[in-house]
Amino acid sequence: MDVLEYYLTFGEIRGKLAMIIPVWFPEGTPRSEIVRLIGLTIADAECLIKLPHQVLVCDGQPNTKQIIEEMAQAQNRPLVVLCTEQNRGKGGAIAHGIDYLLANTDVHYLVTRDADGDHFINDVPNLVRLASQMQSELGDEDIAVVGGRVNVRGPMGFVRGEYELLVNDVIWHALQYALACDEKVTNMQYFAQFGLIPDFHSGFKLYTRQSAKIALAGFLKAEREMPSLDMMRHGSETVPLVEITLAGGTFGQVNRMTLETQPVVTSKGSNRVKGYANRLIWTLIRLKMPFDPAKQLLDNAIPRTLLYNDGNGREELMQFRKQVFEKLGGTGDEPLFAPGFS
Repeated sequence: MDVLEYYLTFGEIRGKLAMIIPVWFPEGTPRSEIVRLIGLTIADAECLIKLPHQVLVCDGQPNTKQIIEEMAQAQNRPLVVLCTEQNRGKGGAIAHGIDYLLANTDVHYLVTRDADGDHFINDVPNLVRLASQMQSELGDEDIAVVGGRVNVRGPMGFVRGEYELLVNDVIWHALQYALACDEKVTNMQYFAQFGLIPDFHSGFKLYTRQSAKIALAGFLKAEREMPSLDMMRHGSETVPLVEITLAGGTFGQVNRMTLETQPVVTSKGSNRVKGYANRLIWTLIRLKMPFDPAKQLLDNAIPRTLLYNDGNGREELMQFRKQVFEKLGGTGDEPLFAPGFS
């Protein structure tokens, strides 16, 4: 096998690739900061992505849409800037962008990048190259590639990083349980060098047209069937992973660079607990897992997180655990046992 056949040039990528950037900024963000961050995010993108295929989706913020359009006009850069009618969350913006691109273009790949400058354009070609290899070797279009972080605690901060690792752990093992019940095994060979679980909470992802369709259908189904969990907001990374995996798809991963601090942070305190709890609740209900194995998967993972060894962290974890168990039919007060010696 000549692996260099998958080393696509920028020119080869440029005709095949589209980009979705979900955009939301906290109220009061200065216009100059919005222009700076969006400018950094789209800088050099035209080397890889034609302008009509660069889609920015403002999440219920028409004023932000106007700022971006004025910036693009001043730069003589006709970007596609869309806006959802109401704030639907990151998943809602991504779904809106996928829907637009599938209807209006014939691109082969769709990459999602955050609007805060943290997903560097120079990492994009490697996502495409792995996708090309996977398509060729698997003869399949149900694939997605994650731009994985070397250390999630660096860019996310300690607490949020630990939550991501914890939730990844439970969701991934729940998927393996569900697939095993159908006598299936996940293909992990395209991310195996990075560990047992892909960094699927990374918002830097590449979809084929087919896997993008699966993700879009999953978002719409989650919104329709479990609206109280608000998975458009909380499940932007979870829903595509679960639906593509259940459809028999395969995930790959490449390393990517990241900032050590995030310019825009929205996940804090009670909002953080609710968001991560809803991801688990939706996944376990979607997989139709009985309460006892679902409980065991979470209780297996909790002692592995460093939050469990911190007083404040453990208290918040128990609130998180209680929310999950109550929604799954438990009391929320089920005892958690862990070794008393180490």
